[in-house]
Amino acid sequence: MKKSFNVLIASFFVSVFLTVTNEAFAQYSSLFQSAKSVGKGNGEFTLHYSNIGYSSEEFSEKVFDNLGFMAGFGITDLTEIRVKYDRLGYFSEGMDLGLNTLMAGPKFSEESGLFAIYLPVGFAFSEGNGNSWLANPAFLFSISLGEKVLLNINPNYAFSLEKGNNFEDGLLGIPLGLAINLGESWILRPEGGVTFEMGYEGKFYNFGLGISRKLGKNE
Repeated sequence: MKKSFNVLIASFFVSVFLTVTNEAFAQYSSLFQSAKSVGKGNGEFTLHYSNIGYSSEEFSEKVFDNLGFMAGFGITDLTEIRVKYDRLGYFSEGMDLGLNTLMAGPKFSEESGLFAIYLPVGFAFSEGNGNSWLANPAFLFSISLGEKVLLNINPNYAFSLEKGNNFEDGLLGIPLGLAINLGESWILRPEGGVTFEMGYEGKFYNFGLGISRKLGKNE
């Protein structure tokens, strides 16, 4: 009985989420990147998966699967362009009610590689709901935990670029992850995070894993 009640409540939040998330879905996914730039003429391609859930005082329940990819291209030694696509999967009664987002923007890294600013803009879209434009600026902090491991803390804030939406107060995300270098070309990125919807109780959480492939003459 309790499980059925939890599923019912989770379904309610899913329906609300699917109604309003076109304004800010990108916020629920982790960033899966470090502060250091890939460098001029280099690139980085990342595949990632996240398990996304909702938690409140009453219950905690998984509600979405997130699968996506991201590509970064260095245009100077400290500036790159990042493009990120995410698919948020949710199935109900045999129907796929999922959403998509496509984000792109510049990333400006500090010379030490320990801090960067990321300024993506993009849109969320799903069948029957059209497109909704949003921005998701982020601060990227990377702390060395050894020769091959970085701790990444990437606080970010998502808000709609359209008036009259359901996310006027925005969403605050705090992802925390590791970048584990596997040789010269591969990086393993376990990451999790919490997202707070301003003005509401409860929170969304995600746990995921990314794998990055360095492209070009990376050091």
